[in-house]
Amino acid sequence: MKTHEDSVSAWRRTFIACFFLFCIGGAYHVLFLRTFSHWWFEDDPVLFAFVRTIANPLRFFFDRSAIQSFSASLVPMQSVSMWIDSAIAYRSVRFAQIHHLFSLQVTLILLYIVLRDFGLRSRAAFALVLLWLCLPATVSVNEFLSARHYLEGFGWSLGAVLVAQKIGQRRWRETAPTIALLFVMLAIGALFKELYVVTVPLFVFFYLYSCRRYMAAGIALLVIPLYGLYRVWAFGSRLPLFMPLVETRAYLKFLGRFPYIFAGNAGGYLIIIALGLLCLWRFRNINLRIAGCALLLLCTALATIYPTTFAISRDWLIHGTWYRVMFFVNTIFLLGGGYWLEKTQTRSARVAALVLSGVILIEGGYVTERHWHDEMVRYKREGRYYLQHNDRLIYSELAAYWYLGGMQTLYEIVPRHYITSREAGPLSPEQAASYQTVWRYRDGTFVEDRQLYEKLRGQR
Repeated sequence: MKTHEDSVSAWRRTFIACFFLFCIGGAYHVLFLRTFSHWWFEDDPVLFAFVRTIANPLRFFFDRSAIQSFSASLVPMQSVSMWIDSAIAYRSVRFAQIHHLFSLQVTLILLYIVLRDFGLRSRAAFALVLLWLCLPATVSVNEFLSARHYLEGFGWSLGAVLVAQKIGQRRWRETAPTIALLFVMLAIGALFKELYVVTVPLFVFFYLYSCRRYMAAGIALLVIPLYGLYRVWAFGSRLPLFMPLVETRAYLKFLGRFPYIFAGNAGGYLIIIALGLLCLWRFRNINLRIAGCALLLLCTALATIYPTTFAISRDWLIHGTWYRVMFFVNTIFLLGGGYWLEKTQTRSARVAALVLSGVILIEGGYVTERHWHDEMVRYKREGRYYLQHNDRLIYSELAAYWYLGGMQTLYEIVPRHYITSREAGPLSPEQAASYQTVWRYRDGTFVEDRQLYEKLRGQR
Protein backbone atom coordinates (compact mmCIF):
# COMPACT_ATOMS: atom_id res chain seq x y z
CA MET A 1 0.00 0.00 0.00
CA LYS A 2 1.22 3.47 -0.91
CA THR A 3 2.34 5.43 2.14
CA HIS A 4 2.11 9.16 2.65
CA GLU A 5 5.89 9.43 2.23
CA ASP A 6 5.69 7.62 -1.13
CA SER A 7 3.00 10.04 -2.32
CA VAL A 8 5.05 13.07 -1.28
CA SER A 9 8.11 11.63 -2.99
CA ALA A 10 6.14 11.00 -6.20
CA TRP A 11 4.80 14.56 -6.20
CA ARG A 12 8.30 15.88 -5.62
CA ARG A 13 9.67 13.92 -8.59
CA THR A 14 6.81 15.10 -10.79
CA PHE A 15 7.35 18.71 -9.74
CA ILE A 16 11.09 18.52 -10.49
CA ALA A 17 10.43 16.96 -13.90
CA CYS A 18 7.84 19.63 -14.73
CA PHE A 19 10.22 22.38 -13.61
CA PHE A 20 12.93 21.03 -15.90
CA LEU A 21 10.47 20.80 -18.79
CA PHE A 22 9.38 24.38 -18.17
CA CYS A 23 13.03 25.48 -18.39
CA ILE A 24 13.66 23.29 -21.43
CA GLY A 25 10.70 24.89 -23.20
CA GLY A 26 12.22 28.32 -22.59
CA ALA A 27 15.68 27.22 -23.75
CA TYR A 28 14.11 25.57 -26.81
CA HIS A 29 12.61 28.86 -27.96
CA VAL A 30 15.44 31.17 -26.91
CA LEU A 31 18.53 29.13 -27.81
CA PHE A 32 17.44 26.61 -30.43
CA LEU A 33 14.66 28.35 -32.37
CA ARG A 34 16.11 31.84 -31.72
CA THR A 35 12.53 33.05 -31.45
CA PHE A 36 13.29 36.52 -30.12
CA SER A 37 15.49 37.36 -33.10
CA HIS A 38 12.51 36.79 -35.40
CA TRP A 39 9.63 39.04 -36.44
CA TRP A 40 6.26 38.82 -38.17
CA PHE A 41 6.08 36.04 -40.77
CA GLU A 42 3.74 35.21 -43.68
CA ASP A 43 0.14 35.28 -42.30
CA ASP A 44 0.98 37.00 -39.01
CA PRO A 45 0.41 40.65 -40.03
CA VAL A 46 -2.86 39.91 -41.85
CA LEU A 47 -4.36 37.93 -38.97
CA PHE A 48 -3.18 40.20 -36.17
CA ALA A 49 -4.47 43.22 -38.09
CA PHE A 50 -7.88 41.60 -38.59
CA VAL A 51 -8.49 40.58 -34.96
CA ARG A 52 -7.84 44.18 -33.93
CA THR A 53 -10.93 45.25 -35.89
CA ILE A 54 -13.19 43.08 -33.71
CA ALA A 55 -14.11 44.79 -30.44
CA ASN A 56 -16.04 41.89 -28.90
CA PRO A 57 -14.26 38.48 -29.12
CA LEU A 58 -17.62 36.67 -28.83
CA ARG A 59 -18.18 37.65 -32.46
CA PHE A 60 -15.56 35.06 -33.41
CA PHE A 61 -18.06 32.42 -32.25
CA PHE A 62 -21.45 33.85 -33.21
CA ASP A 63 -20.88 36.25 -36.14
CA ARG A 64 -20.58 34.31 -39.40
CA SER A 65 -18.98 37.21 -41.22
CA ALA A 66 -16.21 37.44 -38.59
CA ILE A 67 -15.71 33.67 -38.63
CA GLN A 68 -15.47 33.50 -42.42
CA SER A 69 -13.30 36.61 -42.74
CA PHE A 70 -10.65 35.21 -40.41
CA SER A 71 -10.15 31.79 -41.96
CA ALA A 72 -11.66 29.14 -44.20
CA SER A 73 -11.38 26.80 -41.20
CA LEU A 74 -13.57 26.95 -38.11
CA VAL A 75 -10.94 28.11 -35.61
CA PRO A 76 -12.58 30.76 -33.38
CA MET A 77 -10.22 29.99 -30.50
CA GLN A 78 -7.25 30.90 -32.70
CA SER A 79 -8.91 34.26 -33.28
CA VAL A 80 -9.42 34.72 -29.54
CA SER A 81 -5.78 33.78 -28.81
CA MET A 82 -4.54 36.43 -31.23
CA TRP A 83 -7.15 38.93 -30.05
CA ILE A 84 -5.80 38.61 -26.50
CA ASP A 85 -2.31 39.48 -27.77
CA SER A 86 -3.61 42.51 -29.64
CA ALA A 87 -5.79 43.68 -26.75
CA ILE A 88 -2.94 43.53 -24.24
CA ALA A 89 -0.02 44.60 -26.44
CA TYR A 90 -1.09 45.76 -29.90
CA ARG A 91 1.48 45.14 -32.65
CA SER A 92 3.92 43.67 -30.12
CA VAL A 93 5.59 40.67 -31.73
CA ARG A 94 7.53 40.10 -28.49
CA PHE A 95 4.36 39.66 -26.44
CA ALA A 96 2.97 37.25 -29.04
CA GLN A 97 6.23 35.27 -28.93
CA ILE A 98 6.15 35.09 -25.12
CA HIS A 99 2.55 33.85 -25.34
CA HIS A 100 3.73 31.21 -27.82
CA LEU A 101 6.59 30.16 -25.54
CA PHE A 102 4.29 29.85 -22.52
CA SER A 103 1.86 27.72 -24.54
CA LEU A 104 4.69 25.32 -25.31
CA GLN A 105 5.81 25.15 -21.68
CA VAL A 106 2.31 24.28 -20.47
CA THR A 107 1.92 21.69 -23.25
CA LEU A 108 5.21 20.02 -22.33
CA ILE A 109 4.14 19.66 -18.71
CA LEU A 110 0.69 18.32 -19.65
CA LEU A 111 2.19 15.85 -22.11
CA TYR A 112 4.60 14.52 -19.50
CA ILE A 113 1.87 14.12 -16.86
CA VAL A 114 -0.50 12.39 -19.31
CA LEU A 115 2.19 9.93 -20.38
CA ARG A 116 3.04 9.22 -16.75
CA ASP A 117 -0.61 8.61 -15.88
CA PHE A 118 -0.83 6.08 -18.71
CA GLY A 119 1.79 4.03 -16.92
CA LEU A 120 5.07 5.12 -18.49
CA ARG A 121 8.10 5.37 -16.25
CA SER A 122 9.29 8.92 -15.56
CA ARG A 123 12.42 8.54 -17.67
CA ALA A 124 10.53 7.10 -20.62
CA ALA A 125 7.90 9.86 -20.48
CA PHE A 126 10.60 12.53 -20.23
CA ALA A 127 12.52 11.04 -23.18
CA LEU A 128 9.36 10.91 -25.32
CA VAL A 129 8.61 14.57 -24.60
CA LEU A 130 12.15 15.53 -25.64
CA LEU A 131 11.88 13.50 -28.84
CA TRP A 132 8.57 15.24 -29.55
CA LEU A 133 10.38 18.59 -29.40
CA CYS A 134 12.75 17.36 -32.11
CA LEU A 135 10.00 16.51 -34.62
CA PRO A 136 10.22 18.81 -37.67
CA ALA A 137 6.47 19.40 -37.42
CA THR A 138 6.87 20.51 -33.79
CA VAL A 139 9.65 22.89 -34.84
CA SER A 140 7.43 24.34 -37.57
CA VAL A 141 4.48 24.92 -35.24
CA ASN A 142 6.69 26.62 -32.65
CA GLU A 143 8.38 28.84 -35.24
CA PHE A 144 5.15 30.21 -36.71
CA LEU A 145 3.00 32.55 -34.59
CA SER A 146 0.01 31.93 -36.85
CA ALA A 147 0.33 28.18 -36.16
CA ARG A 148 0.07 28.63 -32.38
CA HIS A 149 -3.45 27.19 -32.47
CA TYR A 150 -2.00 23.77 -33.39
CA LEU A 151 -0.04 23.88 -30.14
CA GLU A 152 -2.77 25.36 -27.96
CA GLY A 153 -5.39 22.99 -29.36
CA PHE A 154 -3.07 20.09 -28.53
CA GLY A 155 -2.57 21.49 -25.03
CA TRP A 156 -6.32 21.72 -24.37
CA SER A 157 -6.77 18.23 -25.80
CA LEU A 158 -4.12 16.94 -23.41
CA GLY A 159 -6.01 18.66 -20.61
CA ALA A 160 -9.16 16.80 -21.68
CA VAL A 161 -7.26 13.50 -21.71
CA LEU A 162 -5.95 14.27 -18.22
CA VAL A 163 -9.50 14.84 -16.98
CA ALA A 164 -10.54 11.56 -18.65
CA GLN A 165 -7.69 9.78 -16.86
CA LYS A 166 -8.83 11.09 -13.49
CA ILE A 167 -12.40 9.96 -14.19
CA GLY A 168 -11.36 6.62 -15.65
CA GLN A 169 -8.91 5.83 -12.86
CA ARG A 170 -11.57 6.83 -10.30
CA ARG A 171 -9.55 9.62 -8.78
CA TRP A 172 -12.49 11.85 -9.71
CA ARG A 173 -16.10 10.79 -9.51
CA GLU A 174 -18.14 10.62 -12.69
CA THR A 175 -20.37 13.58 -11.86
CA ALA A 176 -22.00 16.34 -13.88
CA PRO A 177 -19.23 18.90 -13.13
CA THR A 178 -16.37 16.55 -14.11
CA ILE A 179 -18.14 15.41 -17.28
CA ALA A 180 -18.93 19.05 -18.16
CA LEU A 181 -15.25 19.94 -17.66
CA LEU A 182 -14.26 17.09 -19.97
CA PHE A 183 -16.72 18.24 -22.64
CA VAL A 184 -15.62 21.89 -22.44
CA MET A 185 -11.93 21.03 -22.76
CA LEU A 186 -12.57 18.75 -25.73
CA ALA A 187 -14.68 21.45 -27.38
CA ILE A 188 -12.06 24.14 -26.84
CA GLY A 189 -9.37 21.91 -28.32
CA ALA A 190 -11.57 21.28 -31.37
CA LEU A 191 -12.31 25.00 -31.79
CA PHE A 192 -8.60 25.74 -31.84
CA LYS A 193 -7.98 23.38 -34.76
CA GLU A 194 -10.15 20.89 -36.62
CA LEU A 195 -7.37 18.28 -36.33
CA TYR A 196 -8.65 17.55 -32.82
CA VAL A 197 -12.36 17.32 -33.65
CA VAL A 198 -12.60 13.57 -34.29
CA THR A 199 -9.42 11.85 -33.12
CA VAL A 200 -9.25 13.20 -29.56
CA PRO A 201 -12.93 12.57 -28.65
CA LEU A 202 -12.63 9.09 -30.16
CA PHE A 203 -9.54 8.38 -28.09
CA VAL A 204 -11.22 9.64 -24.93
CA PHE A 205 -14.31 7.55 -25.76
CA PHE A 206 -12.28 4.34 -26.17
CA TYR A 207 -10.39 4.98 -22.97
CA LEU A 208 -13.41 5.82 -20.80
CA TYR A 209 -15.44 2.99 -22.30
CA SER A 210 -12.67 0.54 -21.40
CA CYS A 211 -12.79 1.97 -17.86
CA ARG A 212 -16.59 1.43 -17.75
CA ARG A 213 -17.27 5.15 -17.52
CA TYR A 214 -20.05 5.03 -20.07
CA MET A 215 -21.72 8.38 -19.40
CA ALA A 216 -18.48 10.35 -19.72
CA ALA A 217 -17.53 8.31 -22.80
CA GLY A 218 -20.82 9.14 -24.53
CA ILE A 219 -20.57 12.85 -23.73
CA ALA A 220 -17.03 12.93 -25.12
CA LEU A 221 -18.25 11.47 -28.39
CA LEU A 222 -21.01 14.10 -28.56
CA VAL A 223 -18.38 16.74 -29.42
CA ILE A 224 -18.06 15.38 -32.98
CA PRO A 225 -21.65 15.85 -34.26
CA LEU A 226 -22.06 19.14 -32.40
CA TYR A 227 -18.93 20.50 -34.08
CA GLY A 228 -20.26 19.30 -37.43
CA LEU A 229 -23.53 21.17 -36.92
CA TYR A 230 -21.66 24.29 -35.82
CA ARG A 231 -19.47 24.16 -38.90
CA VAL A 232 -22.46 23.79 -41.23
CA TRP A 233 -24.04 26.84 -39.55
CA ALA A 234 -20.84 28.86 -39.94
CA PHE A 235 -19.80 27.86 -43.47
CA GLY A 236 -22.65 25.91 -45.00
CA SER A 237 -22.46 22.33 -46.22
CA ARG A 238 -19.83 23.05 -48.89
CA LEU A 239 -16.20 22.36 -48.03
CA PRO A 240 -14.01 25.23 -49.31
CA LEU A 241 -11.04 23.85 -51.24
CA PHE A 242 -7.99 25.92 -52.17
CA MET A 243 -6.02 23.08 -53.77
CA PRO A 244 -6.89 19.95 -55.75
CA LEU A 245 -7.75 16.74 -53.91
CA VAL A 246 -5.26 13.98 -54.62
CA GLU A 247 -6.32 10.70 -56.22
CA THR A 248 -5.44 7.21 -55.00
CA ARG A 249 -2.04 6.94 -56.70
CA ALA A 250 -0.96 10.40 -55.51
CA TYR A 251 -2.16 9.60 -51.98
CA LEU A 252 -0.15 6.39 -51.91
CA LYS A 253 2.85 8.42 -53.02
CA PHE A 254 2.21 10.81 -50.11
CA LEU A 255 2.10 7.88 -47.69
CA GLY A 256 5.42 6.72 -49.13
CA ARG A 257 6.85 10.13 -48.33
CA PHE A 258 5.46 10.14 -44.79
CA PRO A 259 8.60 8.69 -43.13
CA TYR A 260 10.71 11.51 -44.57
CA ILE A 261 8.19 14.16 -43.51
CA PHE A 262 7.97 12.60 -40.04
CA ALA A 263 11.74 12.72 -39.39
CA GLY A 264 12.80 15.52 -41.73
CA ASN A 265 15.30 13.23 -43.45
CA ALA A 266 15.63 9.78 -45.00
CA GLY A 267 16.33 8.33 -41.57
CA GLY A 268 12.56 8.27 -41.10
CA TYR A 269 12.46 5.19 -43.33
CA LEU A 270 14.94 3.50 -41.01
CA ILE A 271 12.68 4.28 -38.03
CA ILE A 272 9.65 2.78 -39.81
CA ILE A 273 11.58 -0.35 -40.85
CA ALA A 274 13.01 -0.86 -37.35
CA LEU A 275 9.58 -0.41 -35.77
CA GLY A 276 8.06 -2.87 -38.24
CA LEU A 277 10.71 -5.49 -37.48
CA LEU A 278 10.15 -5.08 -33.75
CA CYS A 279 6.41 -5.53 -34.27
CA LEU A 280 7.05 -8.81 -36.10
CA TRP A 281 9.51 -9.94 -33.45
CA ARG A 282 7.13 -9.17 -30.59
CA PHE A 283 3.88 -9.89 -32.43
CA ARG A 284 2.55 -11.97 -29.54
CA ASN A 285 2.90 -8.93 -27.26
CA ILE A 286 0.57 -6.85 -29.41
CA ASN A 287 -2.93 -6.40 -28.05
CA LEU A 288 -4.93 -6.57 -31.28
CA ARG A 289 -7.90 -4.66 -29.82
CA ILE A 290 -5.69 -1.77 -28.69
CA ALA A 291 -3.71 -1.91 -31.95
CA GLY A 292 -6.95 -1.68 -33.92
CA CYS A 293 -8.07 1.37 -31.95
CA ALA A 294 -4.65 2.98 -32.45
CA LEU A 295 -4.81 2.35 -36.20
CA LEU A 296 -8.31 3.84 -36.33
CA LEU A 297 -7.10 6.97 -34.53
CA LEU A 298 -4.15 7.35 -36.89
CA CYS A 299 -6.44 6.94 -39.90
CA THR A 300 -8.88 9.58 -38.62
CA ALA A 301 -5.97 11.98 -38.10
CA LEU A 302 -4.77 11.33 -41.66
CA ALA A 303 -8.31 11.80 -42.98
CA THR A 304 -8.50 15.19 -41.26
CA ILE A 305 -5.50 16.49 -43.21
CA TYR A 306 -6.55 14.91 -46.52
CA PRO A 307 -7.64 18.24 -48.11
CA THR A 308 -4.06 19.57 -47.70
CA THR A 309 -2.31 16.39 -48.86
CA PHE A 310 -1.53 17.92 -52.27
CA ALA A 311 0.53 20.76 -50.78
CA ILE A 312 2.26 18.56 -48.20
CA SER A 313 3.27 16.00 -50.83
CA ARG A 314 4.37 18.71 -53.26
CA ASP A 315 6.67 20.37 -50.70
CA TRP A 316 7.76 17.23 -48.85
CA LEU A 317 11.47 18.02 -49.25
CA ILE A 318 11.04 21.61 -48.03
CA HIS A 319 11.03 21.89 -44.26
CA GLY A 320 8.62 24.80 -44.42
CA THR A 321 5.16 25.94 -43.43
CA TRP A 322 3.27 22.89 -44.71
CA TYR A 323 5.12 20.68 -42.24
CA ARG A 324 2.88 22.17 -39.55
CA VAL A 325 -0.11 20.29 -40.97
CA MET A 326 1.56 16.99 -40.04
CA PHE A 327 1.92 18.07 -36.40
CA PHE A 328 -0.83 15.93 -34.90
CA VAL A 329 -0.31 12.91 -37.16
CA ASN A 330 3.41 12.84 -36.38
CA THR A 331 2.70 13.33 -32.67
CA ILE A 332 0.32 10.34 -32.63
CA PHE A 333 2.84 8.17 -34.45
CA LEU A 334 5.72 9.13 -32.15
CA LEU A 335 3.82 8.80 -28.89
CA GLY A 336 2.04 5.62 -29.93
CA GLY A 337 5.24 3.99 -31.11
CA GLY A 338 7.15 5.11 -28.04
CA TYR A 339 4.45 3.85 -25.67
CA TRP A 340 4.35 0.44 -27.36
CA LEU A 341 8.15 0.11 -27.25
CA GLU A 342 8.26 0.99 -23.56
CA LYS A 343 5.56 -1.52 -22.70
CA THR A 344 6.71 -4.49 -24.80
CA GLN A 345 10.43 -4.32 -25.55
CA THR A 346 13.51 -5.28 -23.60
CA ARG A 347 15.68 -2.60 -22.02
CA SER A 348 18.41 -2.99 -24.68
CA ALA A 349 15.85 -2.66 -27.49
CA ARG A 350 14.37 0.46 -25.88
CA VAL A 351 17.80 2.07 -25.51
CA ALA A 352 18.70 1.25 -29.11
CA ALA A 353 15.38 2.69 -30.33
CA LEU A 354 15.92 5.84 -28.27
CA VAL A 355 19.44 6.40 -29.62
CA LEU A 356 18.43 5.68 -33.22
CA SER A 357 15.34 7.88 -33.21
CA GLY A 358 17.12 10.59 -31.21
CA VAL A 359 19.97 10.92 -33.70
CA ILE A 360 17.60 10.95 -36.69
CA LEU A 361 15.04 13.36 -35.21
CA ILE A 362 17.65 15.77 -33.84
CA GLU A 363 19.21 16.05 -37.29
CA GLY A 364 15.78 16.54 -38.89
CA GLY A 365 14.80 19.14 -36.31
CA TYR A 366 18.07 21.01 -36.82
CA VAL A 367 17.66 21.13 -40.62
CA THR A 368 14.09 22.34 -40.17
CA GLU A 369 15.17 25.07 -37.75
CA ARG A 370 17.85 26.26 -40.19
CA HIS A 371 15.31 26.53 -42.99
CA TRP A 372 12.87 28.44 -40.80
CA HIS A 373 15.55 30.78 -39.50
CA ASP A 374 16.62 31.71 -43.03
CA GLU A 375 13.01 32.34 -44.02
CA MET A 376 12.36 34.37 -40.88
CA VAL A 377 15.39 36.56 -41.55
CA ARG A 378 14.24 37.12 -45.13
CA TYR A 379 10.73 38.22 -44.11
CA LYS A 380 12.01 40.35 -41.24
CA ARG A 381 14.37 42.27 -43.54
CA GLU A 382 11.70 42.95 -46.13
CA GLY A 383 9.04 43.88 -43.58
CA ARG A 384 11.26 46.31 -41.72
CA TYR A 385 12.64 47.82 -44.91
CA TYR A 386 9.09 48.44 -46.08
CA LEU A 387 8.21 50.23 -42.84
CA GLN A 388 11.38 52.33 -42.80
CA HIS A 389 11.31 53.51 -46.44
CA ASN A 390 7.96 55.06 -47.28
CA ASP A 391 9.70 56.98 -50.05
CA ARG A 392 10.71 53.87 -51.99
CA LEU A 393 8.72 51.52 -54.19
CA ILE A 394 9.41 47.90 -53.14
CA TYR A 395 9.26 44.95 -55.52
CA SER A 396 8.37 41.98 -53.31
CA GLU A 397 9.30 38.47 -54.39
CA LEU A 398 8.23 36.74 -51.19
CA ALA A 399 6.36 33.46 -51.55
CA ALA A 400 3.68 34.87 -49.22
CA TYR A 401 2.80 37.70 -51.62
CA TRP A 402 0.21 39.01 -49.16
CA TYR A 403 2.83 39.70 -46.46
CA LEU A 404 3.47 43.37 -47.24
CA GLY A 405 -0.26 43.93 -47.63
CA GLY A 406 -0.67 42.65 -44.10
CA MET A 407 2.15 44.92 -42.90
CA GLN A 408 0.46 47.88 -44.55
CA THR A 409 -2.83 47.12 -42.76
CA LEU A 410 -1.24 46.31 -39.40
CA TYR A 411 0.88 49.47 -39.32
CA GLU A 412 -1.65 51.66 -41.19
CA ILE A 413 0.76 52.65 -43.96
CA VAL A 414 -0.57 55.01 -46.63
CA PRO A 415 -0.08 54.99 -49.56
CA ARG A 416 0.80 51.49 -50.70
CA HIS A 417 4.38 51.52 -51.94
CA TYR A 418 5.01 47.95 -53.05
CA ILE A 419 4.25 45.68 -55.97
CA THR A 420 4.54 41.90 -55.92
CA SER A 421 6.17 39.53 -58.38
CA ARG A 422 2.81 37.75 -58.54
CA GLU A 423 1.23 40.94 -59.88
CA ALA A 424 4.27 41.63 -62.09
CA GLY A 425 2.92 45.07 -62.92
CA PRO A 426 1.76 47.34 -64.29
CA LEU A 427 2.41 50.23 -61.94
CA SER A 428 -0.60 52.25 -60.89
CA PRO A 429 -0.71 55.86 -62.16
CA GLU A 430 0.01 57.05 -58.60
CA GLN A 431 3.05 54.78 -58.28
CA ALA A 432 4.42 55.82 -61.67
CA ALA A 433 4.03 59.48 -60.75
CA SER A 434 5.48 59.16 -57.22
CA TYR A 435 8.47 56.86 -57.76
CA GLN A 436 11.30 56.98 -60.26
CA THR A 437 12.74 53.53 -59.56
CA VAL A 438 12.02 50.25 -57.79
CA TRP A 439 13.94 48.42 -55.06
CA ARG A 440 14.25 44.64 -54.74
CA TYR A 441 15.97 42.20 -52.37
CA ARG A 442 19.28 40.79 -53.56
CA ASP A 443 21.97 38.94 -51.55
CA GLY A 444 20.88 40.15 -48.14
CA THR A 445 20.17 43.79 -49.01
CA PHE A 446 17.86 45.95 -51.11
CA VAL A 447 19.20 47.28 -54.41
CA GLU A 448 17.83 49.67 -56.99
CA ASP A 449 16.63 48.12 -60.27
CA ARG A 450 15.91 50.73 -62.93
CA GLN A 451 15.51 48.13 -65.68
CA LEU A 452 12.75 46.36 -63.78
CA TYR A 453 11.09 49.70 -63.07
CA GLU A 454 10.97 50.57 -66.79
CA LYS A 455 9.56 47.15 -67.56
CA LEU A 456 6.81 47.53 -64.96
CA ARG A 457 6.06 51.05 -66.07
CA GLY A 458 5.99 50.11 -69.73
CA GLN A 459 3.18 47.60 -69.19
CA ARG A 460 0.65 50.38 -68.57
